[in-house]
Amino acid sequence: MFNTVAKTPCIGICSTIYGDEVCRGCKRHFKEIIDWNGYNSEQKLQILARLEEQILTIISNYFQMHSENDFRKKLSELKIEYRPDYKIQCAIFPLLDYLGEQTKKINWIEYGLVFKGPKDQDPKKLFETMDDALYELALTETSDV
Repeated sequence: MFNTVAKTPCIGICSTIYGDEVCRGCKRHFKEIIDWNGYNSEQKLQILARLEEQILTIISNYFQMHSENDFRKKLSELKIEYRPDYKIQCAIFPLLDYLGEQTKKINWIEYGLVFKGPKDQDPKKLFETMDDALYELALTETSDV
């Protein structure tokens, strides 16, 4: 799972400064953001593991991996950045974010994925729906640190 120094999951759009208890960007709790630099590596990895599990939970409701090789190839071709310390399925979120700005129709098999929803789902709306679900999940789970 995590074999490198724990880097912050911050993506630079923190909403806790506006009063959110959980950041809409990285999905960490306010206290975790404030205390991040004071946490030891084990505590940081514990938070990252929870965040990864939440992402995988949401993704599994919408996607199934058909071909990891095809998926990795598309990520590389499109220069999609993702956390290499997370399971590869987590890269579906940045892929959707990218595709939502590029196109409306997706042949998911070309991306190595099977989509469990309606065929003509707009990737931008799908990203927003999944991100909202991830945020709601983060709200229900408390920090263990």
